[in-house]
Amino acid sequence: MDSANLQITQINLPHCKVASSVLNHRLHKMQTDLALVQEPWIYKKGIKGLSIRRGHTFCDTNSEKPRSCIVTGPRVQARMLGHLTSRDVTAIQIDMFLMEKREVVLGSVYLPYDSTDLPPSKEMVSLIR
Repeated sequence: MDSANLQITQINLPHCKVASSVLNHRLHKMQTDLALVQEPWIYKKGIKGLSIRRGHTFCDTNSEKPRSCIVTGPRVQARMLGHLTSRDVTAIQIDMFLMEKREVVLGSVYLPYDSTDLPPSKEMVSLIR
């Protein structure tokens, strides 16, 4: 993938249907390649309102209410990094070409406002390492 043309959006949706709809429109019409999402709209144990043809939604499938996810468009070939993914962190790896092929890790991290630990979380530090 040519990094010069990679369009990335980061957004906190606060579990909102309308915000999810706006992001979904952006994914479909405005050629966004990746969306790093916190607090997606959850209904019946699943992320709703975010879908893109030939794209993929990555999140912790073991969590009933994931608080982070990453949505990729059809131009992005990504692999989920399960060992770094949890309810609050979603991590993927993509290949980019900057003179040569590079593996790049992207993460969507939710930092709870009511956490007793100060940011960054241990999970986020692990992702950065």
